[in-house]
Amino acid sequence: MSAGVPVVTLGDPAEVVLPILLELQAALLKHPEAAQAIIRLLTLEGQRVAATREGAELQALLTRSDLLRRLWRTWEGTSLWMFDSTADTLLPSGYVDALFCAAATEDLEPLLARLVAGREALHGRQHDDR
Repeated sequence: MSAGVPVVTLGDPAEVVLPILLELQAALLKHPEAAQAIIRLLTLEGQRVAATREGAELQALLTRSDLLRRLWRTWEGTSLWMFDSTADTLLPSGYVDALFCAAATEDLEPLLARLVAGREALHGRQHDDR
């Protein structure tokens, strides 16, 4: 770790961080259109800033950052690789892709059972958002 970089200790990731990431994931899945729009706006703003001299310097620093790479891996995993920062669509194509892949699988019932079991484990009870 670089000198002068603060270190934040949150505790055991399984107990502290994982529940937060699961809640973030649930929010992204519950509101994919809003998430896609926010991601797109943040991307456009980042591109606008990167077009300036100061922004280009910052971008050069950030592209070498191991912390940023780890943050990106965390984001991609949490968002299930569904969101496209360059897409100009309301519903993320990854969301639609996942639905069609699930519908096309021959093992749909076991897949859905695992999905329900995962939600029950997360919430500690049976959960129905219909």
